[in-house]
Amino acid sequence: MKQNGDINWDNYWKDIQLPADIDLNFSFERCLAKAFSKILFVNPDLTLFDIGCAPGKWLIHFHKKYGYQVSGVDSSEVGCQKTIDNFKSHQVKGRIYQADFLSFTPPEKYDIVTSFGVIEHFDQPYPVLERH
Repeated sequence: MKQNGDINWDNYWKDIQLPADIDLNFSFERCLAKAFSKILFVNPDLTLFDIGCAPGKWLIHFHKKYGYQVSGVDSSEVGCQKTIDNFKSHQVKGRIYQADFLSFTPPEKYDIVTSFGVIEHFDQPYPVLERH
């Protein structure tokens, strides 16, 4: 299974401005945040893992709004560093792993797993979805 196109994710993430937050003026992010608010609840004991996490804006949202312990994986070294820097600017603690999620196994189990903007980059989405 291969990614569609030849996106250089390090180049993509290198110029992103921090701090990065979800943008409630952007309808996609506003609708997602609203949908999550109907099904999620505050619980600092819950853990959340995001696949393709750079720059960490959703991880920050879930930590600040719901108190979740957050972690994520991204294939881009630059994206991971931007996520760590974004965490620092928001005073959020979390773990970020730089790896190909298709071959990565997190060191622990998570209560919630999310992924925003990953699956559409693959030519065969079903194996990617199964791995999620």
